[in-house]
Amino acid sequence: MSGKSLLPKFARLLKEVRVDSGLTVRQLARVQGFAHSHVVRTTSTEHLPRWPRVRGYLDGCGVGGDVLYAWWELWCTVRSVEQELRRTHPAGEDRQWYWEMVERDWQAGLQAISKPDPLLAALESVTTLDELGAVISALVSRAGLDSIRKVEALTDIPRTTLNHWFNGTREPDPERLQLLVTRLEATDAERRGFAQALSRLAYVACPERTRQSRPCVLHGSHRGVHRTANGEEWLEDGVLDGVRGPKQWVTESLGQSAGPHW
Repeated sequence: MSGKSLLPKFARLLKEVRVDSGLTVRQLARVQGFAHSHVVRTTSTEHLPRWPRVRGYLDGCGVGGDVLYAWWELWCTVRSVEQELRRTHPAGEDRQWYWEMVERDWQAGLQAISKPDPLLAALESVTTLDELGAVISALVSRAGLDSIRKVEALTDIPRTTLNHWFNGTREPDPERLQLLVTRLEATDAERRGFAQALSRLAYVACPERTRQSRPCVLHGSHRGVHRTANGEEWLEDGVLDGVRGPKQWVTESLGQSAGPHW
C-alpha cells in the first residue's frame, strides 16, 4: 500500500454497498433526492467526495448507527492518504511508519464496516410494542442520556408518555416518535426504520392458528415464523411443540406468512 491512493478501493466498497442494497444508481438518486450524476460522482476514483455526500449515499443504502461511524473513520483514512500523497518530504525521509499505520487502520475499517448495525437489525425484527420500546431505549442509551428527565427536556415529550413507550404499553404517535429519534441524532436510515416498524405494528394480527387454536399475535403481513402471545414460535412446516399434526393443507387465512403450510 506504500505510496498508493486508497480511492479506487474506497469507491469499489461504496459500489458494493449499493449493489447489496438492491438499488440501481437511479433508484438511489430518487431515494435521497440526488441527481443521477451526484451518485455517480460519489463513487469516483479521481476525487474523494466530501463526507456529507458519502453519508447521504450510505444512508440511502440503509447504512446507519455504528457501521456509519465506521465508514466515517474509513473515509478519514482515505482522506489522510490523499493529503499525504500531495505533501513533499525531505529526500531520504523514511515514511514507512506512516504507511504501516494506514494499513492497520484500513484493515480495521474493513472489519468494522462489515459488521451489521445492531439498531437497524433490531428495528427490522420489531413486531411488538415491547420490542419497539427496547429499541427506543437502546437509542436513548447510545445518545448518552441516563435519565428520562433528560429525554423529556430534549424532546418536550412528557415523562409519562416516554415511560409508556419504553415499557411497550402505548403505541407511539408517529410525529412524536420521529421528533424523539431526530433529537437523539438517529441517522436517516434509522429514522425510516422506526417509521417502518411503527407502520408494521398498525397492521392487524396474523389470522393463522394452530390445531390447538393458538392465535399468532404478529402483524398480518409478517414473514417467517408465527408467534403466540406467550412467545412460542413456529413455522408452518407441520411441526409444533415437537408434535406433528396430520398432513392437511390449510387453505384459508394464510395471509402472507412464509414457509410451507400444512
